[in-house]
Amino acid sequence: MAFTARAWRVAPFIFAVVTLESAASLSIGINLFTFAFNTEHFSLATAANIVTNFMGTMFLLTLLGGLVADLWWSRFKTIVVSGVLEVLGILLVALVASIESLTPPECQLLDASCNSATSSQKAVFFGGLYLLALGAGGVKANIATMGAVHFDENSPVEKKELGTYFNTYFILFCIGALIAITALVYTQENVSFEVGYLIALGCMVLGVIVAAAGYPLYQHNSPINGTQSPVTSFAQVVVAAFKNRKLQILSPEVLHQGPLDDSKMGYRIEHTDQFTFLDRAAIVDYNSPPTAQTSPWKLCTVTQVEEVKLILRILPIFASTIVLNCVIAQVQTVTLQQGRTMDRRITKSFEIPPASVAALPVVFMIIALPIYDRIFVPIARRATGHESGITYLQRISVGLLLAIASMVVAALVEKKRIRVAREFGLLDSPTARVPLKIYWIMIQYFIIGLADMFTFVGLMEFFYREAPERVRNMSTALTFVSLSLGYFLSSTIVDIVKSVTTKGGGLGWLPSNINKGNISNFYLLLASISAVNFVVYVACARWYRYRNHGDVDLTLDRDVELPSKVTDIGSVSKRPLMA
Repeated sequence: MAFTARAWRVAPFIFAVVTLESAASLSIGINLFTFAFNTEHFSLATAANIVTNFMGTMFLLTLLGGLVADLWWSRFKTIVVSGVLEVLGILLVALVASIESLTPPECQLLDASCNSATSSQKAVFFGGLYLLALGAGGVKANIATMGAVHFDENSPVEKKELGTYFNTYFILFCIGALIAITALVYTQENVSFEVGYLIALGCMVLGVIVAAAGYPLYQHNSPINGTQSPVTSFAQVVVAAFKNRKLQILSPEVLHQGPLDDSKMGYRIEHTDQFTFLDRAAIVDYNSPPTAQTSPWKLCTVTQVEEVKLILRILPIFASTIVLNCVIAQVQTVTLQQGRTMDRRITKSFEIPPASVAALPVVFMIIALPIYDRIFVPIARRATGHESGITYLQRISVGLLLAIASMVVAALVEKKRIRVAREFGLLDSPTARVPLKIYWIMIQYFIIGLADMFTFVGLMEFFYREAPERVRNMSTALTFVSLSLGYFLSSTIVDIVKSVTTKGGGLGWLPSNINKGNISNFYLLLASISAVNFVVYVACARWYRYRNHGDVDLTLDRDVELPSKVTDIGSVSKRPLMA
């Protein structure tokens, strides 16, 4: 229990950092559209793309952050250095909001004389944004793992506590997002962007200090330092399979297993019959039997081959979730602009900032996750017999279906908003308030929140359980990469829609005056794309074969006997007659 006690002594530092970092980075991203559109004077479509490109890059850079920690720096060094970079990025953005010369002159939006930012102003603005994204990627990639490594997964008690740790981590991530969407965005909208960004800066500075303060308690990892990296191992399998393409596989049972005491992996994975072309990487040519000097680019072990197969199996599932995150990206772009034109008054003296409406799905996730875990899962477990109630792939499918529903509802609400705007003669007044309560737009937010809860958590568990052990950090980062690619896909779709619908001189579906556009058609387009994506996902899910978690763990039992008779030499292959 001493090990567990140490883990929970570390956890408060991790939870504090993730809350502060999420509040800081997301307060910039969630209301970035408003700053880009109103202050920097970018067009509606350009401002939307700025948001999606920034958020996409930030989440994509988590892969780089994980790679740096694994290959060159430790997790601690990566977190602290990345945190400092994030501080500098927020500082630059705050300076843009504070110094008049770094922003274009104020003007009436949509006025012909309203100029956007100059090249030098854009350079400072985008420089700050992407320095922030670089730092945030490094922190997000490693902060959860920094705490998780203190739990012993071989202990049944600590394994359960590890699940509690991850659940708490995700809830606090959402709490940080909630602080960003409510308090900090409210400050940006009702006080000033300058004050809002300076508060975000203070949060991130405090986050770096807290992360550094936990140094004596952390279990520190060392970079690979010359030992074989997973990326190199995967490349060796592909190259060896190509080199051995003319060899025949006599029997899977005699493929090259490698020395029993080989510590490169620490475990062995049983052979599977999918992607059998890769099995050639584990075939030994009888004309040149392997020795200790045999090149790993010519001969690999079955476990190396199976690791590549595991990655190839999960990639279609990963790809099928990108469209969902494209839908979620609308919360911060087009849907945000919808909310700005609606009646956001709750009382006579209080008005919801439009960006803060995005807090609704976050609040719903914070409330729904414990309910899902404590009520739904036990009931579903009794009905299905599955340890998780429903499988990971079933959970993801629920999220994908809800994403379709959210876009259909969004289209219907937009049609109602336009109808009310037309009745009150407001179609030519883009800044006027349409007398339609913002409660209407909350419906799609709730559905999107449900979709995100089912898919994000299910996807993270799926990647963690199904990926090879030594690339679990990189595989769980795919959850963030899916978010990233969803944002980039959103930008691409916006560009295509804008190009196609403005041909002939028309305003198109997404003009700066959304009252003159056709956002409902844009939502229906996303619903249609999501429906096609769901069909593809179902096909991939039916094809998918779950990993057998009864793999041999060499770190626990070095004396286990493998079925293969050829352990050190591997399989012997005969060349085809036509070789």
